[in-house]
Parts: sequence; C-alpha cells; structure tokens
Amino acid sequence: MGGRLAPAALGFITFLFGIGQSLGPAIAGWMKDTTGTFAGGFVMSALVSLLGAAGSMMLRKKA
Repeated sequence: MGGRLAPAALGFITFLFGIGQSLGPAIAGWMKDTTGTFAGGFVMSALVSLLGAAGSMMLRKKA
C-alpha cells in the first residue's frame, strides 16, 4: 500500500472487521436456533479464520 494509502487500508480493514463483529453473532445465533447446537457457528468461525489466514499469506512485499 505504501505510506500514503496506509490510513485508507487500515480504515477498510477496520470496516470489514466491524461488519464481521456485527453480523457474526447474529448468524451464529440463527444457526444455533436452527440446529440446536453451536457446532455450526464454531465451524463457520474456523472457516472464516482460515480464509483470512490464506488471504494474508497471498500478500507480497513490495519490491
């Protein structure tokens, strides 16, 4: 990103984090109400975490 766009990138990441924080518990609660167990919510959380880890591994340093 570079120094000039770093604040915009941090703001975008924070925006996405906020969306996850607000929608995640509602979705997990709905899944628990539907299935009767929290297992689906934990699996969803693990998959989203792995997706984020895989995405961050694809980032490259600027040459």
